Amino acid sequence: MSGCTICNEPNAQVCGGCQSSKYCSSECQRVDWSVHKLLCREYKSHTDRPGSTYKRAIVFYADKQVPQLVWCPTKEQVDQAYSFEEDDGEEPLKWELALNGGFFGSKKNELRCSIAQRNALRDRILDHNLEIWYGDNHLNDDTPTNQAIVAATKGKMKHHWKGTVMVMRKRDLEQHPSFYGDITMIDFRDVVDWLSDYGNQNYMTGVEKDTGKYSKKVKGVLLNCQGDLMLKSGQFSRCFEPIEVPTEHPVFSTPMAPISKCVGHALRARKLLPNSSWKHDRASYDNRKATFLYLCADEQDDVWGWAPPEWQSYVGSVLVVRDDKKDLTPEQLEVMCDFCDTKMANMFESALEGGMSRQKVMAALTKKSFEEWSIKKHQLRWP
Repeated sequence: MSGCTICNEPNAQVCGGCQSSKYCSSECQRVDWSVHKLLCREYKSHTDRPGSTYKRAIVFYADKQVPQLVWCPTKEQVDQAYSFEEDDGEEPLKWELALNGGFFGSKKNELRCSIAQRNALRDRILDHNLEIWYGDNHLNDDTPTNQAIVAATKGKMKHHWKGTVMVMRKRDLEQHPSFYGDITMIDFRDVVDWLSDYGNQNYMTGVEKDTGKYSKKVKGVLLNCQGDLMLKSGQFSRCFEPIEVPTEHPVFSTPMAPISKCVGHALRARKLLPNSSWKHDRASYDNRKATFLYLCADEQDDVWGWAPPEWQSYVGSVLVVRDDKKDLTPEQLEVMCDFCDTKMANMFESALEGGMSRQKVMAALTKKSFEEWSIKKHQLRWP
């Protein structure tokens, strides 16, 4: 992350103390200081790494007044389920195991893990995953309240955190990336915000909560994932749901959907926070239409024909708008999604397997070709 820890503004300067957090102004640094000061000095002078397999993590001990930086041992594993024959030239699948049980005391305390991929309070999607580890004894009434979390959040937490909590950083955007990285001070801000907001029932924040204060709105579309479709009484016809969006909404600053840009009707999409009733069910995040909307169409890119990792898994429901800030109808988005899925995805696959030239694929990615296809297949003429 190159932006400000607090407001996401680009070209922020690093903190002179920890050399990790970044701020665009003294005001943002002041806002962060009540949290940042808990670890700033310790981060700068943290002890040397005990060995190459140790990764920096943050532990919120239940009986401590402040969180602490620790070195957590890890161990490389080989997944036997994906082992290959010796002569096939393939490498077995390797991944890293966190040996973090010793930080939680009792061996009877089974560990659980939640994944943080977004900071809802700062309105940003992380470029890596944060793992929040805690013991299942946090449900017991006699388990002490976590004083370090109380201190970090100033007591403003929606969930009653009990017992020890540990935070580790994974290197990339997949739900179960292979290896760990060192936690940073920006991660510290993100996890404090996550701990504060955990349990918030307003999962549509950013779409509905702030719409009242803006005078100008346009029509966008909610592209619902499986979890939200089932939550809405199984009405699968509501896959494309109309919604009004303020023109100042952050969705207008997200990357454009590649295929839609190529065909002259650029769309932008933004992931929404999962509903608490299904957020721990991986299948509920499935949103095939959103995934194919973000297939890479840049011939110079190594992942041409594929969706980037953040759009391949744990997608959830997304908000979609037109880049030109004109109204987008559910019918228009359905046509675009169908074009990406049934036509372009098949052409990409054929080209990647050698059955079609890339030039032929790119020739189909024109405004004229798309609009003719839209009229012929869906009888929909784009404005």
